Amino acid sequence: MKIPHSLPHLAAALALTTCFGANAAELSAASAAQYAQANFREYFDLLALPNDAIVPADVRKNVEFLEASFQKRGFKTQQ
Repeated sequence: MKIPHSLPHLAAALALTTCFGANAAELSAASAAQYAQANFREYFDLLALPNDAIVPADVRKNVEFLEASFQKRGFKTQQ
């Protein structure tokens, strides 16, 4: 199984996608904090997943988690 080198980048993008749904110029500090709080649990769930690059099952769990998270936010994913 080829391991994507961009997995950490996907994780970072996941943490930011909710905030970018709103116009950044109109996003108040309170709204930004609310968006962040709404996503911390999911971010910590991602960090809790096993993440050993030489274990295909670990990579698969990360991919499935991130795909579901991106799809929940309206992104179309493909492998």
